[in-house]
Amino acid sequence: MVTPFLNARDFIFQAQNKMDLEEQKLLLQKAFDQFTTATNAVYTDLKTSADHLAKLTIRSFFRNTKQIQNYMNFLALDMQLATKFVGVYMQVLDYLGDNQSVQLISARYQYVLKDFFTKGIGKKNISADEILQMNYPYTESNRFC
Repeated sequence: MVTPFLNARDFIFQAQNKMDLEEQKLLLQKAFDQFTTATNAVYTDLKTSADHLAKLTIRSFFRNTKQIQNYMNFLALDMQLATKFVGVYMQVLDYLGDNQSVQLISARYQYVLKDFFTKGIGKKNISADEILQMNYPYTESNRFC
């Protein structure tokens, strides 16, 4: 998932060093293709991790707390990556003057976030956000931050 993003970044760096506009656009189009792959991968990983976390948290007793914490960390990382990937993706599209695609990418990102916060998953049919909230290891020092 990170590799296509790094590939896209390299294409952007190459485009910055080109004087010919057609070469720049070709390299930025290659970056666009890599961003498509990267964002699809992170969205898929986000859904897969959320579904797996839902399965791990079905039972109230005899839970594998370490595994639950790992999946919570995966979800946090996926959310960060999705935000970064989409932000840079939209900048490239804006530079290319493709405002319609910028709107589509933004709408898709918003749809993924809306699902994360509102769509019920697992047997309990609650959102991934609610699962995170219910399973976060709160303490006195982090409870009211």
